[in-house]
Amino acid sequence: MKRIMSVVLVLVILLLCTLALTLALSSHYITKKTDYRYEVGIKITEDNQMIENQVFYDIPIGIAIWSSNNIIANCTFINCSDEGIVLFGQSLLGANNNVFTNCVFYNCCDGIELQYSSNNTFINCRFLNNYHAGIDAIKDNNNNNTFYYCLFYGNIYGCYFKESENNEFIDCIFINNHKDMVEWK
Repeated sequence: MKRIMSVVLVLVILLLCTLALTLALSSHYITKKTDYRYEVGIKITEDNQMIENQVFYDIPIGIAIWSSNNIIANCTFINCSDEGIVLFGQSLLGANNNVFTNCVFYNCCDGIELQYSSNNTFINCRFLNNYHAGIDAIKDNNNNNTFYYCLFYGNIYGCYFKESENNEFIDCIFINNHKDMVEWK
């Protein structure tokens, strides 16, 4: 029974990745243009922005966010050597209340990195074969983030949270990660 479930899950993953690739073919591509180690595809510094249907490929950081109340939808991040998305909050002013929906993070160092970033929502995102973490909350106070229907597959860490609280995972799937969840208190 366990083997059948694994086969079914792999087929579902392949179907979702095929759908993401189909969407990606009609999207705009953003890739590395310089030799700068921390080159960023899109920087978001103002609140209430929307980014959708973009493909970030072979760039250190796909999107860097220094603001709140943004929506990132239907984006694909492939081979981002640092992270697909990084949310740069500060101890007194976080990058909060952002929504990420239907995004795929494949073969990045980290799918998403959180730094002082709370009250974000992740819906139907896929974190596949990232060589550090699907979600990497490296600073403290990344609290009250909610994940719905997300898939964490084949990452070293599915999610890594440092000194953060009340992060909730609803109907998410963790499969073949070295460790599904690490929480440092």
